[in-house]
Amino acid sequence: MKKKLLRLGFVALSVLVLTACQMGTKEYLSVSFKGYDGYGTATVSLDREELIAKLYGKDATDEEQDAVHDGVSVSVDGSEALSNGDKVKVTVDVDKESAVASKIKSETYTYDVSGLTETTEISSQDLVKKLAVTYTGISGQADYPEISIDSTILYPIGENGDDILKPSASNNTPISNGDMIAFSVEKAELAMNTGYVLTDDKEISLEVSGLDKIPDTVSEIKNLADLLAIAQEQAEKDFAEKNLTSQYSLKRHHIFYRHDYQETKGWKNSYYGDLAIVYEYVNAKEDSFVKTSTDFYVYNFSKLIIDKDGIVTLEAPSELDKDKMVKLSAQSDHFYRDSIDDVYASLTNLEYRDVTTEVESAVNRW
Repeated sequence: MKKKLLRLGFVALSVLVLTACQMGTKEYLSVSFKGYDGYGTATVSLDREELIAKLYGKDATDEEQDAVHDGVSVSVDGSEALSNGDKVKVTVDVDKESAVASKIKSETYTYDVSGLTETTEISSQDLVKKLAVTYTGISGQADYPEISIDSTILYPIGENGDDILKPSASNNTPISNGDMIAFSVEKAELAMNTGYVLTDDKEISLEVSGLDKIPDTVSEIKNLADLLAIAQEQAEKDFAEKNLTSQYSLKRHHIFYRHDYQETKGWKNSYYGDLAIVYEYVNAKEDSFVKTSTDFYVYNFSKLIIDKDGIVTLEAPSELDKDKMVKLSAQSDHFYRDSIDDVYASLTNLEYRDVTTEVESAVNRW
């Protein structure tokens, strides 16, 4: 009996000695809380480098370092939706098979949550006033806008996902100026990201504005005369470079425009806002022995868009805006046709319409 008691005492003493040799890790833990009261998060990190230095000194082997990195794990019980005053449990768990099992304790520490920012209650009506909305693209072709609240960027781009603002209807239809877009508000996401706690369940409606526009008609283009002048200057320059005899002259014919056009040739090409100006090189010599020859050229402005003032951008103000610059496609189409009627027919087949009278009226008006 006495030997048995001595044996048990030896085991107990061994456990005490082993436990006494193990070190705690609390001083190597860093716990921080961020976010808003009721929606805060906890972040925990263990300074393993300092822990390695404490256990093995500065000359720790790779195996010793790996033992600390692989054998020690940290977990947090309740790291989200935190409020000031909550208690968070952080557990440092040491793998029993690890080489550091005899050196480091597996322990759980408790921390009080503090320092979270107070939330602010807000109604849907007041929330709308705080929204900064940026609409980009072309009216009738644009996707959903970029929205920010107090510089916190929100991307309401679809019905799925965890967006703070979700379009109430399908976003399959591109938006246009004047459209009203209804958004439902994800309350938890709003509070967690901005600190605003919504006090009602009303939808938010935003009117679309500021998108660039494809002119429905050429009369909407306020700087139409500038486009015509650019085309005329280029046509005269090209004509002069031909070094034709004096019997040739340059003549401008009708002007054509198409709002949009879809061409399918193995793949689909989209065209919009195309202004086509037809020029003719006329051989004025009437001679029964010389066949009169005529060349037709079409000078084309593609992808015309106008801003809210009806202006087409003719020069890029910066590198980022080069895609908005309208360029003249000089001699984009060189027609070898028997007559001007054939040229007109070719353009009509491409869904251009004759807008000569409309252009003249608009230029005189502006």
